[in-house]
Parts: sequence; structure tokens; C-alpha cells
Amino acid sequence: MSRDVITVGSPMRIPLLYRGLPNDIYSLIDSNETAKDLWDALTRQMRGFEYGELDRKSTILYEYETFKDIEGEQFLDTYLHYLQVVNDLKKCGYKKDNCELNYKFLNNLQQEWK
Repeated sequence: MSRDVITVGSPMRIPLLYRGLPNDIYSLIDSNETAKDLWDALTRQMRGFEYGELDRKSTILYEYETFKDIEGEQFLDTYLHYLQVVNDLKKCGYKKDNCELNYKFLNNLQQEWK
């Protein structure tokens, strides 16, 4: 590494903190004036993953709880959609009894399929 790159005050100096960041994160935090502001913004961005995971889990649970078939949708398409929701639930760590899953599916079918 060039001596100019790591010397404090050098016009060629590239802050080492920035060098390890992905471009999308860097572009969100590069406008901060002080080191504390930069650090706080970086912390918020890196914690976003945790919040995103919680949002994803709550979205999947909501989709399961409000599952209804779509009017005019074919039975196979409804079943495949339901399987996708159930698989997403399992990936998130939710455990549902098979009896409960079957009841939920059958209870939310169109009248013509019941």
C-alpha cells in the first residue's frame, strides 16, 4: 500500500472505513459531516438486515393468516400458491401441524370446490 494512501492529511488518502463498504452502503452514508454521524448512519444501515428479516417474517405470517383463493383461479394454482406460503413459513421457523395446514387450505377454498 502506498505511503500516501495511509498518511493522515495526504490528499491521496482514502479513508480505510470506506474501502471496506459495498457501493450501495457507501452512497447512503458518504454525505455525513462528522465521524460520529458517519458511524451512526453506518450502524443504521448495517442493522437494517435485522429489521428486514423481521418484516419478512411478519409479512409471511400475515400472508398465511389472510390466505384466500382468488375468484376464478384454478384449483392447482391455488394449491401451489398455498404451498409456497407454507414453505416460506417453514423457512422462517414457524411450525404448523399438518392437520391445521390442511384445514386452513380446505376452509379457504371457493364454494364451488367445497
